[in-house]
Amino acid sequence: MSEQKNKTVVFFAFPIVMIIWYFAFVAFDYVFEFIVMSNLGIQAHEIEQLRQDSEDKTLITEARNLGFKSLLFPSLYDSGKWKELALSYHVAPLGPQPITMLYGCNEGYGQVRYKSDRFGFRNDDSLWDAKNIDIALVGDSFVHGACVDEDKTIGGRLTSLGFKVLNLGTGGNSPIHYAAITKIFAAKIKPSYIIVVFYANDNVQDEFSSIYNKLFILNEAKYFKNDCDNGIGQCELSDNLQSIYKESDRLIVAELDKNGKTEPVAKLIDRITYHAKLSTIRGALFQLLSRTTKAFAHEELPYGSKVAIETAINLCETAHCVPLLVYIPNSEFWRPDPYSKNYAKLLKQHAENHGGVFLDMTSPLAPLGLQAYAIKGPHLSPDGYKIVASEIGQALRVRSRMLLNE
Repeated sequence: MSEQKNKTVVFFAFPIVMIIWYFAFVAFDYVFEFIVMSNLGIQAHEIEQLRQDSEDKTLITEARNLGFKSLLFPSLYDSGKWKELALSYHVAPLGPQPITMLYGCNEGYGQVRYKSDRFGFRNDDSLWDAKNIDIALVGDSFVHGACVDEDKTIGGRLTSLGFKVLNLGTGGNSPIHYAAITKIFAAKIKPSYIIVVFYANDNVQDEFSSIYNKLFILNEAKYFKNDCDNGIGQCELSDNLQSIYKESDRLIVAELDKNGKTEPVAKLIDRITYHAKLSTIRGALFQLLSRTTKAFAHEELPYGSKVAIETAINLCETAHCVPLLVYIPNSEFWRPDPYSKNYAKLLKQHAENHGGVFLDMTSPLAPLGLQAYAIKGPHLSPDGYKIVASEIGQALRVRSRMLLNE
């Protein structure tokens, strides 16, 4: 009888002990997060969170009251109801809302606000009617100009150096977007240079399944209403695309309103979920393993990055332009990434193997240290953008001299 009782106790005690151990690990994960933060000093996460709570919310409310709208990011259309919308119309936006007063981000220099051009990009709309565009600048938030005024962006700096630039970047873009934008827009712009700017977080897998790959790379989605034979300035967005923008605008307003009402609860749920997954412990172990073994490093460039590079190079072969592939490194303070150096190496190899010119901004930005990046976020500071634009300008001038001598 005693033996049976012991077995019963063990049977019930084992799961109870496991549950106690699990909650002990959850508690340790919570404490460990603070230990990690205190060891690293003033944490990027803390700075960004403080900025969001004390500055961004007020700025967003102010912007919306003034009639500015939240940016519509193309990356949204690869999931959820946004993807369903794109599939129903057989097309997806390559830029935010056209001819719209938009607000962007703030990373210590004030909130970015501007009026988008006829295709949703951050340009003076009259540029689309100009002839002989020098540069089609393709990329993500770093090309878009997060989070600085127009004259401080890469495009703005290049303009001040005497180049005529069309900025085709939007925050959240990834290499498959770069390829689609190059194929749809750069081919019609016919610039002297196509500059595709990569960032460390472009090292993403599985872009073959992206809706942008299906619609624009593997197929020919109808983006414009007409053939634009008289130049890109004469192009009009297709009826389906205009319908998507209208429906998306309603969706994004509904999302903003919903998030505003549920944010406190959502934040609490996020924190509970984060520690329930033992995220801090797993992250620390992952970082440790990734620094001590190459097993996690991809030895082949991801599909989307290959397509972005090859699309620009192949287009320039037929359009007689010069492709320039640029890499901007991550900040180890704001966005540490153990894979970034390997990704830059793979980008360089692929670009040069296909006859492209590759420009790595790691060394030019290094002397600035943390000052190369914004004071309250992971994007470049005005000085950082200035260096990138200067290096690009110098590379283009060298390339121009080489072409003249050929």
